[in-house]
Amino acid sequence: DMGEGFVERGIEYRRRRKLFVEKLAKARDDMKKDCELEEKKEKLARESASELQKSLEKIYVEYENLSQLMQALNHVDETAQAMSRENSLDNELDEPGSMLLNNANDENEGGFLSV
Repeated sequence: DMGEGFVERGIEYRRRRKLFVEKLAKARDDMKKDCELEEKKEKLARESASELQKSLEKIYVEYENLSQLMQALNHVDETAQAMSRENSLDNELDEPGSMLLNNANDENEGGFLSV
C-alpha cells in the first residue's frame, strides 16, 4: 500500500527535523555561551590592564620620589663631606706644631697681623 510508506516517511521526516532543530538550538546556545565567555575574558583583560596601568603609575611615582630622595641624600652627603674637610683643615691649622700655622706666623712677622 502506497499510503503506508508515505505516513512512515512523514513520521521519519518529523523526527529528523525535530532532532535537527534541537541540534541547531544547542549549537546556538553553545555559541551564545562562548560569546558571553569571550566577553567576560575581554572585560577581565581590560580590567587587568587598567589595574596594571594604575600599579605602574604608582611605581613610577614612587620611583620619582625615591630618585628625589636619593638626590637630596647625595647633596647632604656631599655637604657633610665638605664640612668634614673644612673641620679637618681647621683642626690642622689649630694644632700648635702645625706647619701651616708656623708658616703663616713666619710670613706674618712684622706684618699687619702682628701685635
